[in-house]
Amino acid sequence: MNRSVCRWLVLAAFLVPSLGFGQNIAPQNNQVPQQIQPPAPPANPPKVARKIYQSKAGEIYLQSSQPLYFNIAGSKDGPTFLMQSKAGLINRLKHKPVQPFKFKDGDGRHTLVHPSGEGHYWSGRKKLETVEDENIFYFHIDDSPPITGIKSKGAVRAGTKKGVYYGGPVQFSLPSVDHEAKLKSNVSGVYGVFYSVDGAGFERYSGPVAFEGERLHEIRYYGIDQVGNQEALHTFQFRIDTTSPSSKIYYKGIESGEFLASSTRLLFRGADQDSGLRQVSYKITGPKKTVGVYRGPVGMKNWPDGRYTVRYGATDRVRNHEQEQTAAFYLDTKPPRLKISTEGPGFWSGKKLYVAAATKVNLTATDQSSGVSWVRYARGKKTRTYKQPFSVPAKKGKFEVKAWASDKVRNQSRVYRYRLVMDPKPPITKYKLIGPKFSGSKGRFVSSKTKIRLLASDQSSGVKKKFYQDGDKPEQGYRKPFSLAEEGKHRLGYRSKDQVENTERMNHVTLVVDNTPPTVEARFSVGEMDVGVYPRGSLLFALGSDRSSGLQKILMSINGGKQTLYEQPPRFTKKGKYKVLLTAIDRVGNRASTTMKFKIR
Repeated sequence: MNRSVCRWLVLAAFLVPSLGFGQNIAPQNNQVPQQIQPPAPPANPPKVARKIYQSKAGEIYLQSSQPLYFNIAGSKDGPTFLMQSKAGLINRLKHKPVQPFKFKDGDGRHTLVHPSGEGHYWSGRKKLETVEDENIFYFHIDDSPPITGIKSKGAVRAGTKKGVYYGGPVQFSLPSVDHEAKLKSNVSGVYGVFYSVDGAGFERYSGPVAFEGERLHEIRYYGIDQVGNQEALHTFQFRIDTTSPSSKIYYKGIESGEFLASSTRLLFRGADQDSGLRQVSYKITGPKKTVGVYRGPVGMKNWPDGRYTVRYGATDRVRNHEQEQTAAFYLDTKPPRLKISTEGPGFWSGKKLYVAAATKVNLTATDQSSGVSWVRYARGKKTRTYKQPFSVPAKKGKFEVKAWASDKVRNQSRVYRYRLVMDPKPPITKYKLIGPKFSGSKGRFVSSKTKIRLLASDQSSGVKKKFYQDGDKPEQGYRKPFSLAEEGKHRLGYRSKDQVENTERMNHVTLVVDNTPPTVEARFSVGEMDVGVYPRGSLLFALGSDRSSGLQKILMSINGGKQTLYEQPPRFTKKGKYKVLLTAIDRVGNRASTTMKFKIR
């Protein structure tokens, strides 16, 4: 070969078939079906032919299966001539078709070399890069397609057993890179990415692809490099889930209407038909406050009594939030309270309740929240459920009633112990006369000045009230000692009742009221010597009488002296003038007086 500068002009023809461009069909906002249904038959990606690619730097890239035909020209724009290898020339002489050239060593950089110095070769120990010869031609074999990924933006993603879900409108980007070999020079680069939406025709990717509508979606995509290596088709199916989950609250334990016991636990149940439930959150406010994510039953032991409000809601795996739900309940931790009372006579003295034979015992339970469920009591060893007032024992004396109650959420009260005393006997009443009085064979005599006092005693519950009645007159309550004003005989009734209404039978006493004073007069033992004149030695006799209670005594006073009891007639032996006062007193203190004036000669 002559030493000359040979300019090789490598020409290659390649065919890039037209790519079919489909329409991007917008997703429809249909209801998400319960099960993922297979999509309609999708469009097929178009086939891509091999091609030769020259980069901006002049590097030549091709596939190893790409046939090459070398042409030579004497000038840049001159005619070209097909070059043939030695084998090609022989085939041509044998009238056989010209065979193309192919690289058979696989990916990487390949060379065609015409070394300088005819008939000489460079030393095998030298690296090709160090040989200074312009007649070295590089070819890059690229048999590997690009690698295309998919990235989402704009919505929460969740992978489930049913598939992939997004929580709202979502955009996908399709980044693609050509493969990385040991020698990066053999990477021709990405020509383009093509995608199909929901089975429609393929189109070239130019920016993020948006999806919306709550239904099943599918995107298929692949990349092509500059020499026509086509990536295997990728298919990605997903659903958009914009439906909120749902949740409910339940009570496990004792409840009565809106009232719960402290042993009751709160349960929340959530459900989501699409992406699945992520969690149920709750917030409880009231006498106690708590916030949390539901992990299990919420206990309320030792919580304060009172009204509570629960706000709760579910969240699915793509962050769809349920509209806040509310519930309210009253936590009833306080047991009922009991009171004992009586139907009929009953009287408290200290901590003892006195009752009569006719008394019935009434138990009243009150509960400020859920209400009373039952009341039980024991009188002795036997326990009964209280339904109505019960009778007391007929036996006189002390007895005990034990009682307890429960409300409708089973809060049970302590045992109340009541001490009762059965009092079957009435009081005993007596009377007492204060002032003038006299009892004789004719009866008991008093005056209007005499006070009558009623005295009563009771061995158990005590005296409540005393009464008296004068003859047929209405009975009156006794408050303080009283007197009888009307002259004559009185049939006085009197009695008492105790604190449990045991009433004494009427007692009677007959009293004679004597308000009439006695009569009194004086007589001398001799006759008058003259008017009002009597002789010496005359005796003065005092005479008194009383028709009712009787005369008690006569008092006498001579000439203003001290009154003394008249026991025998005085004898007047001295001459002079005399004035004698005589006073008669009956047995109830009524008085009558008379005065005598006379002379003794």
